Amino acid sequence: MELVELHDHPEYINACCNILNNEWKRSHTARFHSLSKSSSNLPASLALIKHQEGQESQVIGHAKLCRVLHDDKACFVESVIVIPEERGKGFGKLVMKLTEDYARKKGFTRCYLSTHDKEQFYRGIGYTVCPPVCGISGTMDHMERFLMLFDGKANESSPQDSKSLIDGCSQRVTHIENANPLPPPPPPPPPPPPPMLPPSSQMQVVRGISFGQQYTREQQDQILKVLNNSSEKELRKLAIGPSNVMRILHHREENCGFSSMDHVSAISGIQARGLARICEAIVYGKKPQEKRLPDRGSSIIPPLTLERIEVGHYCKGAPSQ
Repeated sequence: MELVELHDHPEYINACCNILNNEWKRSHTARFHSLSKSSSNLPASLALIKHQEGQESQVIGHAKLCRVLHDDKACFVESVIVIPEERGKGFGKLVMKLTEDYARKKGFTRCYLSTHDKEQFYRGIGYTVCPPVCGISGTMDHMERFLMLFDGKANESSPQDSKSLIDGCSQRVTHIENANPLPPPPPPPPPPPPPMLPPSSQMQVVRGISFGQQYTREQQDQILKVLNNSSEKELRKLAIGPSNVMRILHHREENCGFSSMDHVSAISGIQARGLARICEAIVYGKKPQEKRLPDRGSSIIPPLTLERIEVGHYCKGAPSQ
């Protein structure tokens, strides 16, 4: 058994591509490109080779070693795998042991890895749960250049090159911003509608009705006063028709008048023409035609209240008896 670096043995790259893609689906081209970036400066792709006398060497396992961000003494192990036909024979532990030996030779003192379903296996070889770390899968040359842009640390050997790199990036960004200005922000969303009154088994929401005739403010007050102080039987007599009157809890708005276009709070169960007759009888003293209504006995409905509300508002009231 031997653990080799793929960048020193490119003849094994295709075999490693097939092993990894059988476990974690990816295009062969993308996988080949990734494994071809193996480097002694990390990340390094390592292949476990099985040598048998008289037979061609076989790749039976793979592991990849990367650096850890902001920790020069730590490394990150990933893409650990053994081919299915060789599992259960201890080759997984062998891959990890040889990979850790390789890491020690590189000067690392800690190894990190991440697993979703092999926690028991890694606990068995000495790994414990720890806070997450960030592994660097790219080459250090690219990472150093990336960090230099954010940390402002220029390469001591070529400060002019570093400065020109940063200036060039700034110029390109400025050029892009000028060429493609950001669109104006979208308008703010409309305000939310007012909350609806909560439903209840003892309350209901009803829309007001409109009057076909304009009343003055004094006449409105006169109507409200009579309606609020009248008994159910008197209202029935004025309405001529409805035998059912429901008391409603109303919201008062001082500046709302009764007109043909206004929605006003009403007594549920009395039709528009019935309430119009009540108002006419109160304001103009018109005598409605006599019509006897059945007496349903004493009412258990609470005292009547009726007040004006704004157009489009809703009233909440008790269900009819």
